[in-house]
Amino acid sequence: MPADPAAWLAALGALDTSRPPAGIAPDLWPILLADALWIARIHGEAAAALGWSASDLFGIGREPGNGGLADRLEGARQLAFTSSVARWRGEDCEGWLWRRTLTAKPVIWTGQDYARARDVRGMRETDHG
Repeated sequence: MPADPAAWLAALGALDTSRPPAGIAPDLWPILLADALWIARIHGEAAAALGWSASDLFGIGREPGNGGLADRLEGARQLAFTSSVARWRGEDCEGWLWRRTLTAKPVIWTGQDYARARDVRGMRETDHG
């Protein structure tokens, strides 16, 4: 599926800041959504042109900070992209992300998939541990 920054922005804009998807901590949700919206508005077109996918930018990992770029920014608003890496800096954080190391993850607007992934992982740990 080709990258579609307008669709990313529409999907993110439909999310409710007061209602986090299942599996996302309520205290992290407003920051995560603000970061995702900022990326889509300010950097969406450039990121798509450089080959970044919705999952690369807005994917949600099983643990906070282990997903796509929005899941890692923590409010940082200094960001630079190339086709293979993103670097960011904020008041309390800085980092980089090699796009080629990312695996496909459910995107932020499919929160139910994220919750299911966490539940399945939890059952496996319980079953084997």
